[in-house]
Amino acid sequence: MLKRPGAGTNIFVFGTTGELIKIFPLITRLESEGLPLELWCTAQQVEELPAAIESLQIQTTTTWLTNGVKGRSLHTKVDVIKWLSMVSLALVKRRKEIRATTRRGAVFVHGDTMTTAIGAFFGRLFRGKVIHIEAGMRSGDWRNPFPEELSRRLVARLSDLNYAPGATAVSNLANARGRTVNTHVNTICDALKIAMNTDKGVAQSTFGLVSIHRSELYENQYEFTRFLECLTDHGKDHQLVFINHPVTAKRITDLNLDRLFDGTLISRIDKQQYFDFINLLGRAQYVVTDSGGLQQECEITGHPCLVHRAVTESVDIARKNIVLSRLSLDVLRDFLHDPLKFAVPFEPNTPNTTNIMFDDLNHHDILAR
Repeated sequence: MLKRPGAGTNIFVFGTTGELIKIFPLITRLESEGLPLELWCTAQQVEELPAAIESLQIQTTTTWLTNGVKGRSLHTKVDVIKWLSMVSLALVKRRKEIRATTRRGAVFVHGDTMTTAIGAFFGRLFRGKVIHIEAGMRSGDWRNPFPEELSRRLVARLSDLNYAPGATAVSNLANARGRTVNTHVNTICDALKIAMNTDKGVAQSTFGLVSIHRSELYENQYEFTRFLECLTDHGKDHQLVFINHPVTAKRITDLNLDRLFDGTLISRIDKQQYFDFINLLGRAQYVVTDSGGLQQECEITGHPCLVHRAVTESVDIARKNIVLSRLSLDVLRDFLHDPLKFAVPFEPNTPNTTNIMFDDLNHHDILAR
């Protein structure tokens, strides 16, 4: 239920579990302060989000702008087209309410998803103050990752306030239209601290953790097949836990590649809720992923992490535990041969990005009250 016209509120727009995980510390901070708050969900990942919202113990009721595509998450390009039209129509229908409620307050978007660009565009169109969390990250190639790199560049032209995770991200926003604030680290740091008991450190087991879900890999049949062949060959002698992201699992089945896992030590498990996943990460020895979020978590925990992508917008080369494969199987094989040589110490003492953002919002009197 939206606030009455003129009352003002603070709107968070999200559509994926990754976005939600990275913004929930700020959401819960606003909740604890008793500030007016709206959560608007575009339902890109409608199948996963309800359980994620519940697991993160978010109290504010979520307004669902769509129901995904007939109740399912987006899996195909056709799904994306249908979803874009439905989300746009839903926001157009709310234009008067958005204009009224954001006269005092702001529209928060996060990262680089299609939801990020849509939320920023409509926030700007309807005269809201657009705030971009995790702004300024760039790969330097508009084609990779696509469309995420384009989304970030577009939002930089729309946002009034950019919260950028580090000096490089800040410098990338030198010509942005909005004010930029350095949060020093990614907002995933606060989420990770909440999920982990940092006093106990990281208790490791003997398995490697694999999490693959980006379309640029699984949609390329040749590269995806070669990757799985390399991984399952390693899995004949080494324990791996393979996260069955729904889109990845479906692609494996569609390509008749489930057979590759036969006779291996690979355990395939369903996608986990965040706190359960971080517990799993804490027990793993090393990680193979194409996820930017998991990469950022490994930068903090010190886990050896192979990022199987052509490019990434968030590699911190100073953190020697992060290895970018650039889709090279030789790099992947070298990493799997001795992943522990890339391990670095656990770093729990990172800046509190939630406090930085909240204090800045207060100082500039941006939040609706």
